[in-house]
Amino acid sequence: MSYNNYLISILIIIITLYDLLNIPIAFSIKPDTELGHKCLSYSDKTFNSIYNQTRETVVEHLINNTLLSPRGRYSMAIKMGDDDDCVYGHALCRGDVSDDECNKCVNISSNTLINTHCPDSRSAVIWDVSCMVKYSDVFFFTKIDTSDNNITMHDPTDSYWGSQAVDDYLKTLIEVAFKSPIMFAKGSIKEYDLGMLTYLHGVVQCTGKRGSIGSSSVPQNLNVEENNTLEINQDEILSDPGLRRPITSFDVNIRDQIRREYICRGPCQPIGHNYPKKKMGEDNRSFRDVWFEGRPWLEYSIAKDAAFCFYCYLFGKSNMDDSFVKSGFVNWRRATVKFADHVGNVSSWHNRARELFDNFQNQRQSVTRAFTTGKEVMDDQYRKRLTASLQVVRFLLRQGLPFRGDDEGSTSLNQGNFLELLDWLSANNEEVAKVVRTNAPGNAQMISPNIQKQLTNACAIETTISILSDLGDRPFSVMVDESRDCSVKEQMAINIRFVDRRGYIIERFLAIVHVRETTSACLKEALDLIFSIHGLSISRLRGQGYDGASNMRGEFNGLKTLVLRENSSAHYIHCFAHQLQLVVISVCQVNRWIDDFFAYTSMIVNACGSSCKRSDILRQAEHDRLVGLLESMEISSGTGLNQATSLCRPCDTRWGTHYTTICRLMDMWVSVLIVLQTIFDDGVVNARATSHSLIEKMETYDFVFIMILMRKLLGMTHALSNILQAKDQNIENAIHQMRIVKENLQELRDSGWDILCIEVNAFCEKNSIPIIDMEAGRRRGSRQLRGSETVTNYHFFRVEIFYEVVDMLSQEMNNRFPEKSTELLSCISCLSPRLSFISFDVEKLIHLAHQYPDDFTLTELSFIRQELQTYVQDLQKDVRFKDLDNLGDLGRKMVETMKHKVFPLAYRLIELALVLPVATTSVERVFSAMKILKTRLRNKMRDEWMNDCLVVYIEKEIFMTIDDEQILQRFQNMDNRRCQ
Repeated sequence: MSYNNYLISILIIIITLYDLLNIPIAFSIKPDTELGHKCLSYSDKTFNSIYNQTRETVVEHLINNTLLSPRGRYSMAIKMGDDDDCVYGHALCRGDVSDDECNKCVNISSNTLINTHCPDSRSAVIWDVSCMVKYSDVFFFTKIDTSDNNITMHDPTDSYWGSQAVDDYLKTLIEVAFKSPIMFAKGSIKEYDLGMLTYLHGVVQCTGKRGSIGSSSVPQNLNVEENNTLEINQDEILSDPGLRRPITSFDVNIRDQIRREYICRGPCQPIGHNYPKKKMGEDNRSFRDVWFEGRPWLEYSIAKDAAFCFYCYLFGKSNMDDSFVKSGFVNWRRATVKFADHVGNVSSWHNRARELFDNFQNQRQSVTRAFTTGKEVMDDQYRKRLTASLQVVRFLLRQGLPFRGDDEGSTSLNQGNFLELLDWLSANNEEVAKVVRTNAPGNAQMISPNIQKQLTNACAIETTISILSDLGDRPFSVMVDESRDCSVKEQMAINIRFVDRRGYIIERFLAIVHVRETTSACLKEALDLIFSIHGLSISRLRGQGYDGASNMRGEFNGLKTLVLRENSSAHYIHCFAHQLQLVVISVCQVNRWIDDFFAYTSMIVNACGSSCKRSDILRQAEHDRLVGLLESMEISSGTGLNQATSLCRPCDTRWGTHYTTICRLMDMWVSVLIVLQTIFDDGVVNARATSHSLIEKMETYDFVFIMILMRKLLGMTHALSNILQAKDQNIENAIHQMRIVKENLQELRDSGWDILCIEVNAFCEKNSIPIIDMEAGRRRGSRQLRGSETVTNYHFFRVEIFYEVVDMLSQEMNNRFPEKSTELLSCISCLSPRLSFISFDVEKLIHLAHQYPDDFTLTELSFIRQELQTYVQDLQKDVRFKDLDNLGDLGRKMVETMKHKVFPLAYRLIELALVLPVATTSVERVFSAMKILKTRLRNKMRDEWMNDCLVVYIEKEIFMTIDDEQILQRFQNMDNRRCQ
């Protein structure tokens, strides 16, 4: 017994120490009324609910959500309804604590709710001797008497609690808020006795600037627009319903924004997707596109091969076990019956979610909007103000200009492009000047960085939607490449290529995404993410275009292989322009004489441009030369002619730079020699020796011969490269152009020697370079070595340089672009309309159709032969198709003449051929645009911001066709705005 008393004593001491040190005890102890009392009668504490029938619901939730904190306070969430996220307020019970502690609690609670809800919802703080309650929604306002500028809250059982009183109350607070230089406009409340020791002392109206009650004053021109503390990660907004996070897993403060994002994108309905078949009973069944008709709520998950409900995902109960919300519906055997069962009767959860969806879409029906009706003037001013901001955003996006400034304060001489351009617009437009900047409400100026980004995002979304609308359910191909930006982040650009309804080949920029690694698996994951965001399906992919990197074209684990495993019809095409550049590099490096020539050329370019002084000498010498030629009438003047230029350095990764280098060196030959001679006369010792050796090298017959030969050869490949880089280029025409270059090379080898020698001799005579005797001998090696072979100059230049280089170029072209490179390209060439369809081959085209099993059914394959035979006979007799030269012209002409409906299978083959990418030039242009937008001064741009700017900047042709109204509506739907 004594031992038990000893244990009890020890326990009492421990508890006493915990209490003295204010250490919370792990187990729960029921508090008494002194430590943390419940706010007297809860029924009285909800007296200001405007709906009597919801009073008991509010009381119930207050009791259920009251938790005792270690500091002796009760923290409560005030809410109505059954949804977990339906929170309308926050209550804090002071309990038995000091005044300082109470004030601290008030400030903490105020900050919490203001940061979360202000200024989207009006907020009021009401406190008394025992409790402080902060309300964030007008749902908790009741009948109000605003006489004598005093506000009295009456019992809701009173008959006088109409909306007019609430309007007057809010109007009073708004007027005070607009005039107040501090963060909050304060209005007094008369003491109201509830029959207990409860006195209401004040109301605080939030004007939008975050802070605590009683904060110091701020400048009147301070922008206090809405700005959410939590930002949405766009990567988590997935179109595929099987991959989405549940709505309840998002923070409660951004759930409405998440809903708006999904509503803006719409349900995932991948029409045209190749739905997999499953064995169900004795039949193989799959999802069908026709089920989407009349069911705007129905979604299909490509990842899970399951159906989901869009309405129930957004607004359904969190504890719903319906398969359309959780795991997805997969029983296609009686799908339509199950769809009807899910919709149910009028009071079903689905129809409740549908009603919430409809109400959520229409902000004008919200309670906040109902209390602000009748403000047509304010709405008109708001619209003009927002339109002015949009016009500024449009201009900056089209021009690729930055928005912000280093100092945007009122005393700054340069507040940034956005604000400066808005000021210029208001200075030149009286209507705009009346509603912006100092003439705009402090909490609705529509100029904050968040507003700028939302407007830009709305522009980008509408542009992308327009692109995807043009795409429709047609097949498309994808072109991908990666590059590093100025902030040392690897960015992957994605472009799509398709044939529009007019028969034109279209290449559009889709998105740019940051990838942490450049492995094929990481690139595939990023590609899947972009496809999911935009509601695209890999099953509709009919082509892939990448460069020659191993992570892209690897046979076992490359990106093309990973895609082909999911879709065998997504044929891979190695970028033709990239392959052609590899041909040029190979020729320039393998032959020792050509390699030596370009090494000296690089040294010449470096010597002439290594300093500002030398560059100035080169420009001045070139200017004097052109002036002399103009005076002697050797050249003519005109717009765009005789522009100031400089030498170009050959680069292996820059298409066409080798050819450009040679052309500019020949054009500026005299000016280059002047610079090198100047260096020799006035330069330092090392520079003198280098410049002298370069002059001697340039004035040799060998150098001039190789220079003119390479200009002739690279001129052919350069013209071909420019043709391949056209956006509307097609694979059939590319093959045809390759064939022409090969023929020209063979013709040059057979009969081009004499013409080449004439051009070389003419250049040498013009520039006083000695012409060698072709019959004279020359040693192949050093004169000091015994046994070195002697050959004639004729043999050296014609055999060892001319024939060898031409043959090497022809061989490289044949290796990389063979006549029968792939079975696919061989079949596509049969579609060519040249010479009245001379290459047409029915058997090959039937074989081509079999390579696209998802595009031709067995029934269509059975009678495609007859249609193709009729098709070619009809078009050969039609004079409108007589002079067509390539497959792209054929596709457009078929649409113009409606032949694509007469011969749908033949046109489908043409469309599939046109979809195949030729070059990744459009992706390369994305990185060029990225360098314009993301510069050293803007290297902190976030990936989402850069993507939005790039979409609009690159696709400005589409962007300029989008009406302001579409963008404004998109912007309005992104958040709960004060005005509509």
